[in-house]
Amino acid sequence: MKAYFSTIIPKIQQFSKKLNTEALLQNKKWHIFNEEGKDLIYIFRSNNELLVSEEGKVTKGKWEFVTDDTIMIDYSEGSYLFNPAFMDDVVLSLKLEGKTDYVFMLDRVKLEKKIGSIGELNSYLEERYLVEKSNEKVVNEKYDYQKVNIGKLEETVKEPNSSDYDLNFFAFLLTSLAFAIILVYIVSYFE
Repeated sequence: MKAYFSTIIPKIQQFSKKLNTEALLQNKKWHIFNEEGKDLIYIFRSNNELLVSEEGKVTKGKWEFVTDDTIMIDYSEGSYLFNPAFMDDVVLSLKLEGKTDYVFMLDRVKLEKKIGSIGELNSYLEERYLVEKSNEKVVNEKYDYQKVNIGKLEETVKEPNSSDYDLNFFAFLLTSLAFAIILVYIVSYFE
């Protein structure tokens, strides 16, 4: 099982389902994500038995919720404690206790496209949860705001509308003209 560094998981955790919802975890083929193309499948059974299939060869193990936010996976490679990082109906991301990298599991039955690299996986999650929000455009009275993605950074660009300058100048002219008319009226009234 290989873990990967990912900056997208902290950004999308608010969309995550709770891992302790056993129905989301159990009796599915969770394909362990790896860039080598190996077919490694975990099946969490309801009796806490874990089936690990590597290229069709099955090894049995065990799994259990140790606490609400910790799952223990035990099989031939050893015993591991994981904290849930993110889960939806397609992606399960677990963080090894005390580490900063993530293990990704995919439900390929529900996955719309093939994902072959960590970059593609990050892009998939970003498109699914963040793109709609990052492309929204909000018009304010004085400025247009548009979020722009630059690689992994997201920054806000603040540009004045070109029409703001025209409107401000026009307002200035109208105010000056009105003031001049009032001044001429006052002067002619006292003469």
